Amino acid sequence: MFKTGPRSSDGYKWRWFTLDDRKLMYLEDPLDPYPKGEVFLGYHADGFAVKKGVPPGMKEQGFGFTLRTKR
Repeated sequence: MFKTGPRSSDGYKWRWFTLDDRKLMYLEDPLDPYPKGEVFLGYHADGFAVKKGVPPGMKEQGFGFTLRTKR
């Protein structure tokens, strides 16, 4: 998938993703031994949400979604 940061000026980068219980990890290369970053999803009651589409001002790259967490 393509991933971008929280700012509208952040560019999209190709990343590989894995989901381990409540942790979404992303890697630069599928054979990397360690993730480049991770996002703890928590539970719906903890304030995480997934919405179809990208926020206003962000460039759409095909099918987009927005992941919001407490942090």
